This record gives sequence, C-alpha cells and structure tokens, in this order.
Amino acid sequence: MTVARLCLALMMSYAWTVQLFGQDVPSGSKPKENGVSVTPVCHCKKKFPYTTYSIEPLLSAPLSISPVMPPCFPEPSPPGVPEMPPPTPAPVPPQAPPDDLELPTPAVSIRVEVPNQSAVGQDLAYRITAANRSEAAAHHVLVRCRLPDNVRYVRSVPAAMVLGRELTWELGTMQPGSRHDIQLILVPTGGDEVDLAARVQFEHGVRVRTQLARSALRLQKSGPGEAQTGEAMTYRLSVTNTGTVPVGNIVIMDELPEGLETRDGRRVLSFPLDTLGVGESRQFTYEVIARRPGRFVNRATVTADGGLRDEVQSVVVVSEPTLDLRISAPSEMSFGRSLAAELTVSNTGGTPLRNVVVTAPIPAGTGLVSASDGGRQVGSQVEWQLGTLQPGAKETLELKLRPTTAGRVVILAEARADRGLRVTADAATVIVGEAGLLLEVVDLEDPVEVGGDTQYNIIIRNQGSAPTTNIRITAFVPPELAVSRVQGPTDHTKEDGKIVFEPLNLPPMKDTIYRVYVRALRAGDVRFRVEMTADQLSAGPLREEESTNIYPPQVR
Repeated sequence: MTVARLCLALMMSYAWTVQLFGQDVPSGSKPKENGVSVTPVCHCKKKFPYTTYSIEPLLSAPLSISPVMPPCFPEPSPPGVPEMPPPTPAPVPPQAPPDDLELPTPAVSIRVEVPNQSAVGQDLAYRITAANRSEAAAHHVLVRCRLPDNVRYVRSVPAAMVLGRELTWELGTMQPGSRHDIQLILVPTGGDEVDLAARVQFEHGVRVRTQLARSALRLQKSGPGEAQTGEAMTYRLSVTNTGTVPVGNIVIMDELPEGLETRDGRRVLSFPLDTLGVGESRQFTYEVIARRPGRFVNRATVTADGGLRDEVQSVVVVSEPTLDLRISAPSEMSFGRSLAAELTVSNTGGTPLRNVVVTAPIPAGTGLVSASDGGRQVGSQVEWQLGTLQPGAKETLELKLRPTTAGRVVILAEARADRGLRVTADAATVIVGEAGLLLEVVDLEDPVEVGGDTQYNIIIRNQGSAPTTNIRITAFVPPELAVSRVQGPTDHTKEDGKIVFEPLNLPPMKDTIYRVYVRALRAGDVRFRVEMTADQLSAGPLREEESTNIYPPQVR
C-alpha cells in the first residue's frame, strides 16, 4: 500500500473508512511520524467530528480503503444541467453453481467513531459498530476494549461486562448484513491522548451428517396375563424389520415352561421365515393350555443373518376356580337412618361354581329392615341361595339394617360353594349420635310469703342419640332465699350463695332432676339462676333462670 494510493482516495468526494483486516486500527487526533492519516470528508465539504486513523504501526498488514456514502445531501447539479438518473445495472444471467461450491464464510468488521478532540474530566463518547458484511452467520460474537490507564469507565449501552480494565460485550449470533452499535462513555483523567483499541472475535463452523445403513429386528408377544387351569390361552408373536436393509434366514423360537403346552402336547414352537423387507411385519398365532396353577414366565427369541437377535418374555398367572366376596358399607352415618350394605359375590375363576350360598348374621344393636334377591331371615342371620355362578359372573345383594344405638356396627358375611370353597368379608360403620341437652328450672310455689318455703326443680334431659358427658350444674341462690335442703343424682357443695354439683353423664333419651328447697327471707322479685356445662356444649355454658315473687307477711 502506498501513500499515493491513499492520497488518491482523499481526493474523492466521499467519506472513507480505513480497515486493516486482522489488526487493530488505533485512533488519534493527529498523524504519526512517517505515517498516513485519513480524515473522512463528506460531499458538501463539511468535515465530520470523527477521529483521524493512523496506520503507521501496521503498514506491513494488508490495507483496505472502502468508500462510505456520507449522511448528507448530495451537491446539486449546476444551473441548466438536468439531473441524471443513476445508471441501471445490466441484468446478470443466472449461473449454475459450480461443483466445488464452498459455503460462505462470515466476516465481521469493527468500526470506532469518536471526537478527535476532548478535554480531561469531560465525557468522551465512542460509537463502536460491529457489522457482519458477509453472507454467513457469525456466532458467539464478542467485542472487547482494553481501557488505557488515563481513562475512567462511566457507562455503555448495552452494558459491558467489566473485568479490571477489560470491557466485553457479548453480541451472540449476527446474521448476514446485521450490525450492532455500542455507545461507550469514558472520562479522560490525564495525559496527551486517549489510545483505545477495540477488537471483535466470532465463531463459524459446519455440521455434516452421514446416514449409516443398519439391520434390526423387533419381536413382540401378546397374550393373557391371567388364566384358570384347563383354560385355552391365545398368544400372538409379531416380528418387524425395524432396520434399513432386508433381513433373511429368520427363525422365531418359543419355549413354553412346564405347566403350559399346546393342545397336541408340544412345549417348543418354531416359526421360520425366509426374508423380511424393510418395515415389514409377520404375525404367528397359537393356543396354549394351562395344565396347573402357578406363575409362568416364558421367553421367545428371534434370530437372523448377521447375528441379529431379539428376545421377549411374557408372564401368565394360572389359578384355580375361586370365589370372591366383598362388602360395601358407609364408614360413618348419623343415628336414626337405615344402614344399607352391598354384598358382592363373584366367580373369579374359569369354571362354574355350584350351590353358592351367602349368609350374614344380624349385628348386635341393629334390626333387619330388608334383604334383596330373595334373602330371608333364618334365626339370627340372613341367608341367600344363589345356585350356580358362571365364570366371571357376580351377584350384588343388598342388606338394610336399622341401628338401635350409636356406636360401631360390624357386618360379617360368608359365601360358600361346592368343592369346599369358602370366603368371608366384613365392613364396619360408625353410627354417630348427636347429643341434645335440655335445661329447665321450675319453682313449685310462686308467689311465696316471707317465712314461707318453696322448691326449685332443675331438670336435665338428653334428647339426642349420643351420650352427654361431664355435665356440671351450678345453681346461684339470691340473698332473699336461704337453702334448706338439696336433692339430686350427684353430690354438691355450697359456697358464697351458689350450689355446685358433681359432674354426671346422661345417656341418650334420658333425663335427671335436682331439687333445691329454700325459705323466703325478704320480700322482692328474685331470680334463681342455673348454669350447665358439658363436653358437648362447645359454644359455652347453657343458662336458665326462674323468677319468684316474695311478698311481705300478711297481718293476721
């Protein structure tokens, strides 16, 4: 690169950009000794406040100077000279791609714009532009700037990752023709000039794939998982060529375990197959008889040319004829309602069950309401005669009971059939009762003369269906009355004008009574008050009071 060539570029009325590929172009405010400087100039002869690029340290590297249209209006044509439209480029005929066509390679350039003069302590604004000027995407693009010692980093948009004096911007993937602008603000702290270098790096790669031919077989087996002794079971073997080439000399082998065999008594089955094309499948179906109960595992294999092999196994559980009984009943219900339970008897085996009978004792604390499907009460139990139950069949029976008290009710049932088959089942239901307390206070003599006697009856009644526990009664006697005698189901104590009774429990639908005998001391309208607490009174004490009119003694 010669100075004459660079000077020729300056004579043209365009702004010019100097790029040294593979090297950094340092910026400065004046040309270096024996160097070449380039100052961008627009068409209208106005200089931009861009930096002067000095290339003196890098004259040994290839130099590229490319024109850039300035961001200003073009100079008007002389008077009388018409504007000439730009020439239309000649069409380029399409060309077939050469056989040795190479993939495009990304090329990312970096450009730095900064005022050519600034002052210490003032913001110095840089615009760093990374542009992908190729036809290929550039990946993991990074822009780095090493800050000189005489500047202080202020900010950048986008924000930089700062590590010591190193600034880094991660731009990710840059598509062909795309660009990223970075605004950087520094503050000079001293010296004659600020020498900032910006670098860009990126990645580019190519991924290729080669399809490989492969051969593969897949063997599948389907059949029942459960069976009864003497039952015929149908199995199906399916082999599929899942590879990309045909497969030949295929042989499927199925060795049955002892206890399973075909109708003709064989336990080793073989199915040969000459060729199986790509994606083709072939099925083989056969029957097996279960000779005894147990859990049987058998393995089937397929082999073919090229050492191909696949294996599959199946499991079947063979059982004897069985009888099943289940009871369904609510786990909890309120007292006063009928308890309905469902008894389901099933033949889960493979042979008919004869003379099936179901019995259910009537639980204590309940009474029989009804029994479905011909069930009848025999003594203290309900009995159903069901006769023969075919394989897979089931009967659902309903038993309805009426609980007579709260508590836990257990329903037991038994099912029997020929061949000594017997099975039992049970279900429990909690009958929940509700306590309902009633408190009454009644005086027997009202009004009463001073010096006369009267009696207060404290009546407690459990109207609910559950016991009431820890009932405590406290009676408050007004000062106009004197207690002469107390009667009741529990002991009591007297203190400070009140009577405290010991706690008691009250069964459902029962009542009790306390009697307090008093003598009138002074005239007045008095109140005899009673408070009752119990475990079931969660909202607090229950209060009741009785008024009594005491009048002065009559003059006789």
